[in-house]
Amino acid sequence: GNELCVLDFILYWMSSIYSCAVGQNPSRKATLLTPTVFIIGINKNKLGTNDADSSELCLEWLLISLIYKGVEVKQYPPSATIERDKIVNYRFDRIQENLRGKPYARHMAPIFFAIDDQLDDDQDEELAKLIQSINSAVESQPFISENIPIQWLKFECLTRQMTKDGKHIISSDEVYRLIASESHIIDRSAIKVMLQYYHDLGNIVHYQDSVGNTSNDITVILDPLWLADSFIKILTLKNIDHNFTMKSNSLELLNKRGILTDDLINYMWHDIIDHKSMLLNLMESFDLLCRRLIPRKGSSDCIDYTACGNTYYLPSRLQNPKRIEDIYIHNNWDISFYIDFDGFLPDGFYNRLLMHVVRWTQECGGREPYLYNNCARFYLDEDHDFILHRAPMRFARIKVVVQRANFDDEEDGVVIEVNRQACTKVLQFIKATLANLRKAWIRHLNYRIIVACTCNKLCEKHNINGCQREECLHFHELDLCKSAK
Repeated sequence: GNELCVLDFILYWMSSIYSCAVGQNPSRKATLLTPTVFIIGINKNKLGTNDADSSELCLEWLLISLIYKGVEVKQYPPSATIERDKIVNYRFDRIQENLRGKPYARHMAPIFFAIDDQLDDDQDEELAKLIQSINSAVESQPFISENIPIQWLKFECLTRQMTKDGKHIISSDEVYRLIASESHIIDRSAIKVMLQYYHDLGNIVHYQDSVGNTSNDITVILDPLWLADSFIKILTLKNIDHNFTMKSNSLELLNKRGILTDDLINYMWHDIIDHKSMLLNLMESFDLLCRRLIPRKGSSDCIDYTACGNTYYLPSRLQNPKRIEDIYIHNNWDISFYIDFDGFLPDGFYNRLLMHVVRWTQECGGREPYLYNNCARFYLDEDHDFILHRAPMRFARIKVVVQRANFDDEEDGVVIEVNRQACTKVLQFIKATLANLRKAWIRHLNYRIIVACTCNKLCEKHNINGCQREECLHFHELDLCKSAK
């Protein structure tokens, strides 16, 4: 079953839109933020029927369509016998009630629409109102009245033709030479403004000083879909020849441990191998993968795959652990804290945090990390490990645990406590990484560092003192606890 109910999904996608939207100014007087989200119920005609055959269809009724990147979520009415208008109003009122007071509510169009799919387009008044509302929303966009320089349009036409001719990437020198000759723009600062404009529109992709470039080099990808398809080849590994899998253990290594080998990359990118270095740099800058290093000190649990060439951790291919206890066992002398994301942990955020931690801990040497889909254990120093453990999606939080790496050092039942400096080291790194990810990726992301309450209060639901189940934990902000001492 899914961790989230349908209403949770709607709120999740609204949060995603708000968090990723750029150029928003919450203080402006406009009633709606961009992009505008329309919520639409379809198959209205299948509501409120008593026919047993149609009751199944009735359960297919409400398709909540977020008109943003083609996202669609299904919702089901409580009964096929309730009158249509009551079902419509009940569902729409519930969505509005849950959106009320939320910052992302300003993305939502004020009117919801229930469409009858049996009517012709010119007969359905709701559909006509929807079309009119969409047109009005488009016309009200702040960029709709902007004038675009003719030189920019010439560049746009030129890049489209180059894409048709099979050219997907141009270097910084080509960019300036091309624009100067065809669009007659010489000023480099003006060129950067134009490139950023088309980057924001999604027509091109360009990055500077972030993916292994030196000085002021700019890489421009003329076809973003080509870039996405190149990534997908590695992330999904579709259409792998059977002969390759028989001769290589690379696929087994990827599926079992999430380790991507060089020969597998070369096989999947054989037709674009000239761009391999640039594409790997881009994937690493997006935290889609991370270069795997052999621990400097070496360890008995580290497997050397140097015969495969360079290897990388690919977080999207990590497996779920059979048991969390195989990664770490909770001890009373552990020190732990949580990152709470205020009900919204963005899709992919845990993987990006994971890759940042892998890079950091690899610099520490020691043993190789134990990486799984929702939990990972890392070497911190000779005496300490630390763990990242993502809670189920509906809780939107990540647990960080610092614990002793070796319990064999304990003698006569004396517990050797976790060093506070080790905890401070982890906490400072986590805080810095979260701030950097928010600045570079999701500017409206909310999070706070919290600790679980140790009051040992009786849990009424499970009748257990100090219940440690995820839904029963309650917390205090770490900074408030520190200041109260």
